[in-house]
Amino acid sequence: MRKSGPPLGKTIILLASATLLASSATMANAQSGTVKVKLDRIFGLKQTGSPDPSKDKACKERFGKLLQTVTTSYNINPHTLMMSAQSDFDGKTYNLSAQGLSNKYAFGYYQQPTGQPPIYAVLFSISKTFTHPQSQVVLQLDSQTNCLLTSGTSAPAMTKLSN
Repeated sequence: MRKSGPPLGKTIILLASATLLASSATMANAQSGTVKVKLDRIFGLKQTGSPDPSKDKACKERFGKLLQTVTTSYNINPHTLMMSAQSDFDGKTYNLSAQGLSNKYAFGYYQQPTGQPPIYAVLFSISKTFTHPQSQVVLQLDSQTNCLLTSGTSAPAMTKLSN
C-alpha cells in the first residue's frame, strides 16, 4: 500500500509531460537551412589528393565555366546526429551522405567520373555553429589529375581521391 507522494495518476501525467518537453526540445534544436555558395577557386590535385599546382592552369581552362553557385539544403539534428543534405550544381541535384567528421558537419556524394562534366565528388560542410558553409566539386581532368572547384580560399589537405 502506498503511503506518501503524489497520486499515481498525477505521476504518470508528469512523466508523460516531461517526455514530451524533452522530445520537443530535441526537435527544436534541429537546424534546417538553404545556403548558396559561389565556387571561386580551382586547384589541380594529384590522385593522392595533394595539390598539384602544375595542373592549376589546365583545370581552369577546362572547368573555369563551372565556377558557379552551389545551392545546398540541409537538415541537421546535433543531438540525434540525424542529418541530410542536397546540393544543386550545374543543373543537377546530388543527395549527399553524412561524412562523420568531428569538427564540422560534412556531407559528400561520390561517383565514377563518367559523365560530362566528369564529376567525382560533390562536397558540403558547415561549422558546428551553422556558420561558414563551404562547397567543393571534384572533377577528373585526366587519369592522373583531379580538379578541385571550391568556395574556400586555399586548397585543403584532402584524403585520397582516387578514381
